[in-house]
Amino acid sequence: MYRLLEMKHLVFLILLSGCAASLKQRHPATVPEPADNGAASTFKLSGSRSANPFAKIKSPFGGSPRAIGGYSAGCVIGAEPMPKSGPGFEVMRLKRHRFFGHPALNAVLVRAGKELGSESTLLYGDLAQARGGPMPGGHASHQSGLDADIWFHRFSAQKKITDRQRESLHASSVLARNYIDLNPRQWHDIYAKQLMWFAGQPETERVFVNA
Repeated sequence: MYRLLEMKHLVFLILLSGCAASLKQRHPATVPEPADNGAASTFKLSGSRSANPFAKIKSPFGGSPRAIGGYSAGCVIGAEPMPKSGPGFEVMRLKRHRFFGHPALNAVLVRAGKELGSESTLLYGDLAQARGGPMPGGHASHQSGLDADIWFHRFSAQKKITDRQRESLHASSVLARNYIDLNPRQWHDIYAKQLMWFAGQPETERVFVNA
């Protein structure tokens, strides 16, 4: 999907048909070690769930929260599950069991919901598996509990999401057919506001958007 190169500290991905963002956490416990150079080869495993030991584990490894390794070659100690619902946010695709994050990441997601969710509920996709590590299929990153997917999707703050919607809604492309320009029919001002909010947070290092 997207290859992340030379990102440091806390990563936060905003992904919907070509959008990503990264966060930086300055607390020493969250600094990945060793530094990630973008190569996923260290933990390169089969895309099959049956061949991936990380995908089989459903509970976090206890201990003080710590991201180990990097975003595309790492794992996490002391991850915490995001609540499936909270003020201004909903966590999607719970059946994937990828809703665990370093507490520092989860705190940013909760804060974003409180500050942005009154206009449009934020929909969060993949964070990490219970102990991080490579996911079967799709992501090269999401391995150290320090990045999360946020959908560009308008969802009324007055509506309550159903379990069916939580598993079946899909993020829509905001790109034109050339995959470079924005589609004005799909792009909304609220998305720009969300991007600017995340870019302005002290934890944020970079915001990646389709080239």
